Amino acid sequence: MSTLYVQVEGGNITTLQPPGCIHPLTQDDDDDDDDETLTAPSDTHMQEDLEELSPPEASLPGTSQSDKATVDNVRSLYKKVLELDRTKKRLEIRKLELEIEKLEHEKKERESSNK
Repeated sequence: MSTLYVQVEGGNITTLQPPGCIHPLTQDDDDDDDDETLTAPSDTHMQEDLEELSPPEASLPGTSQSDKATVDNVRSLYKKVLELDRTKKRLEIRKLELEIEKLEHEKKERESSNK
């Protein structure tokens, strides 16, 4: 699950997402050739990058209590939207299951009436 950060400035709410982990290409000094060796970031590097990211409200100087309350309200609303979306998807799945059952039942009725 990804983390969603919200920034509130002057009544404007901005949704922020942490930047991707980008690591520069490094050259292998032990290699006698002039070919570049690509290195993938290790799990440790990625974890360190994620730990360096801090929530926007922690990095904003002078964040007031009302801004923090607004951020909390936005987070709770976002969570509620996600819960409602999940419930909607579950209901859509159940509806499709019932439609399948109905079609199977109709098929059986047609087969039995054709005999």
